[in-house]
Amino acid sequence: MFAEGDPAGKVFLLRQGDVAVEIATSERSPIIVETLHAGDVLGWAWMVPPYRHMSDARAVSDVRAVSLGATCMRAKCDANPVLGYRMFQHLLPHMAARVQVLRLQLLDMYGPKEG
Repeated sequence: MFAEGDPAGKVFLLRQGDVAVEIATSERSPIIVETLHAGDVLGWAWMVPPYRHMSDARAVSDVRAVSLGATCMRAKCDANPVLGYRMFQHLLPHMAARVQVLRLQLLDMYGPKEG
């Protein structure tokens, strides 16, 4: 759906299907950091300059999504601070959950070994 470094021109609201969010590495196959499903929001880099994706997103099944133009969304949020605040209120928990998932994955990979 997009690759790391691509311009983040849209945010997707997944209606159906599954999307793997991946990080490419030079030593091995891409690492899936999260799999998103219907009802999830895909893409938050549209909110953070320089507005470029920080991971790859690959559909792993047939996906149906609503896409919203990032430039238009930012302009609407700037013009209407109440809308902007509500947008951030809605998206920030998704972002925080993703950071928590990454944190747990890092602990699994690099945390202390038992035994």
